Amino acid sequence: MTPEQKAERIAYLWKMVRLLVRAHMFIFRLQRPLQNRDQYKGMQSHVMQDDEEDLLKSKVIWFLLNPRTSKIYQTWILLMNFIFWIDVIITPIIVIWPQYLVELNPVLYFCDAFWFMHICVNLITIRLDLETRDPLDIAFKYLARMFIIDAIATYPTLFSNHDPNFTILRILHVLTIG
Repeated sequence: MTPEQKAERIAYLWKMVRLLVRAHMFIFRLQRPLQNRDQYKGMQSHVMQDDEEDLLKSKVIWFLLNPRTSKIYQTWILLMNFIFWIDVIITPIIVIWPQYLVELNPVLYFCDAFWFMHICVNLITIRLDLETRDPLDIAFKYLARMFIIDAIATYPTLFSNHDPNFTILRILHVLTIG
C-alpha cells in the first residue's frame, strides 16, 4: 500500500468508527427516557389515589391488543404472515433481477403499507413478557427494542422508490415476525 492509500484507509476507518459511535449514542438517547420514565412512575404511584388509577386504567386500556385473546390481533398476524411470505419471495427477485422492479412496484408498495401499519399495531400490542398494561410503557418498550429494525426494514425502501440497493434491507422483516 502506498502512503496515500494508507491515509485514505485510516480516514475511512475513523469515519466508520465515528458513525458507529453516533449510532450507539442514538440508541442510548432512545433508552434514556425509558429510565427517567420508570423513575417518574415510581414517584407518581405514591401520589395517585387508588380510585384515580382505576379510572385512568379504564379509560386507556380499551384500545390495547392482547395477543392471546384478541381476534383482531390474531387475524392481523395471519395477514402479516401472508405479507411476509410475499416479501420473502419478491425481495430476492428484485435484488437479483432489478429489471422486474417496474412490474413488482405496486406489490412492494402494498407490502410496505402493511409493514407501516404493523409498526403502528406493535405500538399498542400488549407484550406478554411485560407486567405493565400502561400504553406508554408498551410503546416505549417497543421503541427501545424492535422499532429500529422495523424502521430500517421499511422506511429506506419506501422512500428510495424501491432502489435495489436498499431493497436488501427488507430481509430484516424476518426478525420482526416471531
